[in-house]
Amino acid sequence: MRSKAAFLEKQNSLNVKEVELPELSEGLLLEVYSAGVCGTDPHIVNGSRQTDLPIVLGHEFYGKVVDISPNCKIKTTKGILKKNQLITIIPGKVCGSCYYCLNYPKDEHLCISRKIYGVNLSSNEFPFVTGGFSQQVIILNGYQVHPVPKNWELGLGVLLEPFSVGIRAAYKGLDYHKNKSQYYRGNMKVVIQGMGTIGMSILLTLRNYQNLDIYVVEPIEHRQNLALKYGAKAVFKPDIENNFIYEMKTKSSSLGFDMVFEAAGSIAAVNQSILLVRRGGCIIEVGNFADVGALTISPSIICRNDFAIIGSVLGSPDLYEHAESIINKIKFDSHDFLGPIYSIDEVSSALNNVSNLKNGLKTLISNKA
Repeated sequence: MRSKAAFLEKQNSLNVKEVELPELSEGLLLEVYSAGVCGTDPHIVNGSRQTDLPIVLGHEFYGKVVDISPNCKIKTTKGILKKNQLITIIPGKVCGSCYYCLNYPKDEHLCISRKIYGVNLSSNEFPFVTGGFSQQVIILNGYQVHPVPKNWELGLGVLLEPFSVGIRAAYKGLDYHKNKSQYYRGNMKVVIQGMGTIGMSILLTLRNYQNLDIYVVEPIEHRQNLALKYGAKAVFKPDIENNFIYEMKTKSSSLGFDMVFEAAGSIAAVNQSILLVRRGGCIIEVGNFADVGALTISPSIICRNDFAIIGSVLGSPDLYEHAESIINKIKFDSHDFLGPIYSIDEVSSALNNVSNLKNGLKTLISNKA
């Protein structure tokens, strides 16, 4: 069986090629329906998120199980794995033997040698097509999958992975304040910087909690409108001079915000988050998975203002059920979240949309009409 796939063979050299898939000797064969283009993908292409090459891009993808090998050792988050089932892959697999795997088995994101489809799984080795920017892909033994409801609109399955990332970041902010919230007499005030897929999933998670006033910082008008539609109390457009910071802080009696989620993925946004957070509050950094530069900050500011900077990366398998429940609530408005849609031959245009044009919310590469 042959499959088209987008191979990144060296930095800034992405080529769509048709290759022969090897015989299914383990795991399962997946017919890819759609893959989401993550903000990390352009960084992998240009080298700012370094990885060993060559790889096939795409870590947010789902499709139909075409075949299952006799010795399949793939776990599913619920139910029984079977042919013709729609599934999404939980794209990373831990090594099981490093310090973190042995001592912190619940924190799989800490694994030193985690192998991720579409990020660092080499296409020099079996199964060669190792990412979701493809038509067919073999899922290897040891990975986990999550069933995708058959009644979902085409493309919604790609949201499960990024939504699990946003949910985990939201939980980190809530956990930081859980022992303090009982002392609040008013609503806690939250800022989400960036209304891409991760920022939107944070908003959709937090809007279900009482006593939270959620504000959004987003420069793009259609994403501002989505934020207001899905629960933001107000939306602010950032400016280079940071004049909007003053306007925002009036919403918090000029004290600052309890939680600031940096999901914009820029150094400017991180610097702004430090201006926005209140004394004793927390910043959850979830937007800068790739290396886009360095901060210059006086440690005295962190010390004197007694705030926390908390990193959050990836989602965990146990959050996919929660992600599914959130998507179920917005599935009839899928047009708000999905698109624009490209074919695999248009992968360069899809990447350009994510990094430059920013049309729509979740850019898709789809093999289905």
